[in-house]
Amino acid sequence: ESRRGSMPDAAPGGGQPPKFGKQLASSDKSIRDDAVKAVTRYLRQAHSLTELELSKVWKALFYCMWHSDKRPVQADLAERLSALVHALPAEKRPLFTRVFWRTMAREWHGIDRLRLDKFYMLMRLALRHSLRALCADALDEQSATAFAALLQDGLFASGAPRGVQLFGLDQYLTALRGELPADAAPAVWMALLDPPLLLLGAVADPHVLQRGTEQLLNPLIEAGAEGEAGEEGEAGAGNGEGGEGAPLPRLLCELSERLFDLAADPRTA
Repeated sequence: ESRRGSMPDAAPGGGQPPKFGKQLASSDKSIRDDAVKAVTRYLRQAHSLTELELSKVWKALFYCMWHSDKRPVQADLAERLSALVHALPAEKRPLFTRVFWRTMAREWHGIDRLRLDKFYMLMRLALRHSLRALCADALDEQSATAFAALLQDGLFASGAPRGVQLFGLDQYLTALRGELPADAAPAVWMALLDPPLLLLGAVADPHVLQRGTEQLLNPLIEAGAEGEAGEEGEAGAGNGEGGEGAPLPRLLCELSERLFDLAADPRTA
């Protein structure tokens, strides 16, 4: 039975944030749904939201996802939780992304095998929505660098659980290609690629290194080589195979330089 009337409402303009935990972790789907709506209303007005407050909200949202059953329900909830980044005031969206990945890293080892798939789905959608929010504003090297710092501290942190790192290496390039505009500058691409490159330079785990090579480096190098070949054969022919690949031919040189820098850095593994 839904208890919409008992939900705490948003508290605009400061003060203690409402407590959503009990409702979000309810075994009753209707109560959880009402709680997510209440969180959305709260976040839309949360101009003074602190990291501690948002950490409490995300922990409650994590257990809301934990209690969701059946694939369609999980998919709908994962989409709604991931899209909450768009409900926040623009200046608080980076905090939302940082706290999400810190929450996932903190809770990762407690996720049992039967629940992994739905949290992978949540992480995949959260990554896509955070990139979409980034691209909704003026996308330049500065904003891309700031966003990359959030991922370097979370998704691609050298101390993050291996499962989180492997997920990031598996999904990141696909997410970038899907969300970045076709005319994204090479400098933007390189800024956003820096977190996984730094991870690969900092870790000695063979599983992480292999995954990064297969899912990130090899596709980038191959796309760059194909782009150079296309330029030689069709000088001035335009963007080649699809808009999303347009900057990659120019990326090969910059990627090579970045990899050489990492290899020469004594701090890398």
